[in-house]
Amino acid sequence: MQIIQLLSFYIIRGLISIIVAGIVLVLLRAVLNYRDANPFSWLAVTLRRATEPVLAPVRAMLRGFRLDPKVAPFVAVILIIVAGYMVILVVSGVLNTLAGIILAGSTRQPGAIVAIFGYLLFGFLGLYTLAIFIRIIFSFVGMSYANRLMRFFVRTTEPLLGPLRRTIPPVGMFDISPIVAFLIIWLVRPLLPGRFCEAGRWNSFRCSQPSKNCSLPAALTILRLPFALRDLIFRRVIHYSEKDRGLTFAVRIVPRASRTEIAGEYNGALRIRIAAPPVEGAANRELIRMLAKVFKLPQNAVEIISGAASKTKIVHIAGADSARLEQLILLK
Repeated sequence: MQIIQLLSFYIIRGLISIIVAGIVLVLLRAVLNYRDANPFSWLAVTLRRATEPVLAPVRAMLRGFRLDPKVAPFVAVILIIVAGYMVILVVSGVLNTLAGIILAGSTRQPGAIVAIFGYLLFGFLGLYTLAIFIRIIFSFVGMSYANRLMRFFVRTTEPLLGPLRRTIPPVGMFDISPIVAFLIIWLVRPLLPGRFCEAGRWNSFRCSQPSKNCSLPAALTILRLPFALRDLIFRRVIHYSEKDRGLTFAVRIVPRASRTEIAGEYNGALRIRIAAPPVEGAANRELIRMLAKVFKLPQNAVEIISGAASKTKIVHIAGADSARLEQLILLK
């Protein structure tokens, strides 16, 4: 699981670097054109070669809409951001779905096969939504059906959009079938965790619907991450070490919370809300109780090594498994 996290970490940041570099190159060329710089200089020629494959189709699209081609760099920046965001969603969706399948397959608990099917279906619907969105963008920029990529997305999405188009009349000049398809998928996807939660009893993990007497692996919740670009950019891996037949890692507590729960990650530490004040060791006792519960170990197995009077603490849990910590990392 840590390998998938590291892959996600480096791939996403690599894609973000490419997006930023593309935006900088396009804007730099726009600045040179505005200042009437020498078009035969090394910098101007290099920028033209690097950005022309992007700007040429944008200028053609603007001419088709009878707009000024001079705004092509700014439209290209918007398209680079949108296209880059979609690529990030696809990559993260694939990695997160793979992480969920691995976690479900490694538990050997009843309902694992059903949960794996749920992960696959949940991830597929996310990718299908992206395919519809990409088709809309390609149609907007005037990409022809003769283009091989456009044909792929049309053939992929037409089984859903075709029947909707024949059933739902257009509103004026606009075909609203893609919007209806979006709504259908977004209404169906949130129901999947609950349905597969009922199908299997996962007593080792917290249920995505706490009111029901069942529990899905925490990995299912990470499938929500592709839809938050901020999390993709700033998400970090929690650092831990395995020694002395136990697990040592940092914890960042938020005392006086309404309830005790895992709250994600904070600067490489596991962030936990504590429903107790930091008075006379009450917060520390609640933290120990919480960690013992989630790791399914006795309370005397949890030790606060340092930071007893601080919000950031180093804890050691004897007999703890790093796989369980990885599940907690993916929980939020």
